[in-house]
Amino acid sequence: MRPLVPLLVLAGCWACHRPPPAEPQPARPQPSDVPTSASASPDPPASTPPIDGLEHWATVSLTPEAFLAQARESGLRIDRVVEVSSLPDLLAALADGTAILLAPGRYVLEDSALLAEPEERARLPDWSKLSEHYDDGEIHDLHDLAIVGTGPGPTVIIQPDAYAHVLAFRNVRGLALHGLTLGHRPDRGWCRGGVVRVVESSNVLVSESTLFGSGTEGLTLITVDGLRMQDGVITDCSQSFSTISNSRGISYERVRVVGNRGDLLRGFAIHHSEVSLSNCTIADNQPLAWEGDSSYGLLFHVDGDYDIARWFVDQPRALEPERTRSEVHLHNTMVDGERIMRSLP
Repeated sequence: MRPLVPLLVLAGCWACHRPPPAEPQPARPQPSDVPTSASASPDPPASTPPIDGLEHWATVSLTPEAFLAQARESGLRIDRVVEVSSLPDLLAALADGTAILLAPGRYVLEDSALLAEPEERARLPDWSKLSEHYDDGEIHDLHDLAIVGTGPGPTVIIQPDAYAHVLAFRNVRGLALHGLTLGHRPDRGWCRGGVVRVVESSNVLVSESTLFGSGTEGLTLITVDGLRMQDGVITDCSQSFSTISNSRGISYERVRVVGNRGDLLRGFAIHHSEVSLSNCTIADNQPLAWEGDSSYGLLFHVDGDYDIARWFVDQPRALEPERTRSEVHLHNTMVDGERIMRSLP
């Protein structure tokens, strides 16, 4: 069993229950080096939402077999395939070199109430006994792991605790997620509790998946060496689209970032990292500015004093110690109807 979350982090979570401070929203200046283009629809043709109340979601077109072939091409060494239809079976199947095929359905996590009293936590399922690679709400210390929704119906994993991540990974070398709808219901959180958190890991692929709040953000990345999110959706987030710290090779490809709103929303919070967006769509969100004095209300908050790593790592490690500035590149990315081709800052 891994050690419990440090008291300092829990104290930070307690503070999250207080209402966030009011802060005026900045005006939205437009960049001067961006050509105008016609607006693009943020969604593919209409279909049935994978969960009630969701307005934006990813289309799953690859079969599990086709995706696993793609994952192997990206470097994952998959030696066995396991089919499961429950969360305990999924957690029991965690092992190196394994693809876990999760049947369509709605799965609700119930064991990561970080803020619960001891007697309340004692009533929760003790799934940690099922695998040495899962405890404290975290999948850890693995290599070459894939979790794949089998279709044709949606595979939905719900985290009812708005202050906990839906899926959290630490020290996983070679990770692939495909065809999943991951998010929070029914409550909204603030300041903590994103959808997917990846710490001290490498070679990550997130494909044709929907990451939705109402937690705080879609992706939380800390010391990640190579992550590609492709053909997915980030929506319903209340604080950030993603926060990225001390990472490199982070790529968003054909990702739609849509329908994210919150009084203190920022877009991408990037600290000492290398990030690119290609052929993405950012639309129908809380209005965000390109420049401003506050970290909130910015589409890209780059190398400011906000570093998510301090929340989850005692002493954050830099992949590139010599890096003092982030590299952020946008290629053919639509932002509220404008086609962006530029680098930041």
